[in-house]
Amino acid sequence: MFNFFKKNKQPTVALAPAEMSLANIEFHTMPEKFKNAGGTGTAASKKFGLVIVVGGGLILIAGVVLLSWYVYQSGGKKPVSQIAPVEQSETPAVTPEAPLESAEQTDTSAAEDLTEKDCGGGLFNGSAADYETDAFLVCLGERINNGCLPAAGKITDEIFGEIKLSVLGLRQDKCLAQIDYPDAYAIASDKMKIYANTYAQCLYGLGDLSSLNYQPGQLAAYIYEQTSVNNIGPDNGNCLGTAVDRSREQAKFAGEEETAAQAGVDADGDLLTDLEETAVFATNINKSDTDGDGYSDGAEVLNLYNPAGAGKLADSGLIAEYLNGKYGYVVFYPKSFHLEDQLGGDNVFFFSGVDGSIQILTQDNPDKEDIKSWYARLVGTPAADITQTVSATKNNLEYIYSPDGLTAYVTLSGGGGKIFVLTYSPEESGAIQFKTVLQIMINSFQLK
Repeated sequence: MFNFFKKNKQPTVALAPAEMSLANIEFHTMPEKFKNAGGTGTAASKKFGLVIVVGGGLILIAGVVLLSWYVYQSGGKKPVSQIAPVEQSETPAVTPEAPLESAEQTDTSAAEDLTEKDCGGGLFNGSAADYETDAFLVCLGERINNGCLPAAGKITDEIFGEIKLSVLGLRQDKCLAQIDYPDAYAIASDKMKIYANTYAQCLYGLGDLSSLNYQPGQLAAYIYEQTSVNNIGPDNGNCLGTAVDRSREQAKFAGEEETAAQAGVDADGDLLTDLEETAVFATNINKSDTDGDGYSDGAEVLNLYNPAGAGKLADSGLIAEYLNGKYGYVVFYPKSFHLEDQLGGDNVFFFSGVDGSIQILTQDNPDKEDIKSWYARLVGTPAADITQTVSATKNNLEYIYSPDGLTAYVTLSGGGGKIFVLTYSPEESGAIQFKTVLQIMINSFQLK
């Protein structure tokens, strides 16, 4: 280690033996005339010297006292004339005015842009001539045109009564709009009462909206029409929500929506697709009983046991537990899945990351109907015409599947205040890879 603070030493020069001999050293002695010079003046000299010593001491003490008094009076500070002036910075000092106030004003305006603007209310009757005279539609359209800024208001529809129409803001560079439907008593059409207290959300590309070249009022009317249940059919993949789910279920039951998806490959016939075995449960795709305990892998996971070893599925490290604080339910899901809960529990997604996702929606059941009666009312048919089987879980829940087997409706046995909708959506490949995972989530579903 280098020591940059070590002093340099001068080299030591050794003397030769001859130079060190006493003969070469010169001695100096007091001259003889001073050795005995005391004489008679010795005493007087001593008195004079004593006077000088004492006087000098008194002067020294007085000087110290005066100096201390001066320091005390001046506070130990240098006189102003002795303090060197501080060099001024090239950057001018900021005054309390302009710069600071302008920064605060910028923050305030940004906060206002992110706050939902109340656009009041309006009347929608489908007449293009009224688009630009309706203050509500113009207000909402202007917010959309200004970068999809949040705004909301009430619009009166001849079928549904008063509906809340909102612009929620940007979601991944797309404008998110939402419609909330009123209570059943406000909906004029009996057929449409199934949409009471539901909502629909749709995403719109800003570039697509701009290309329409609509005026603000007309743009807001367009958003309303496209987000309405009249236009959120089964083919609209940009919309979600409880109203969307009900619309699609009606289409399924009526046979208007056909599922072309096929079951994924299950090489060993254990009720787990090969993708479920490799991506979720760490089991052998060529061995139906991976841990050799006498139970097939599929049978174990459906009963919430670990298919790859001893113990329960909850302790296997293969699954995670999701607690929905808003609606008070708990459900297992594969730890390899990605959880997304951006709406505070209303609409929860579990993405496989490889092929498909599972969604959980919560719908109202104000009359606490049993699941079969509620489903019959959903699809607009007598309960006697419902052919799907109503099944029960070990957690005092009952559920019924949609005709395609990809959506399950779950509630308390005998009827609860909420209906929980679990839907598996396969990828565009069309293969149903995680149907057993969906069933596991149903079997583990529990209300706290």
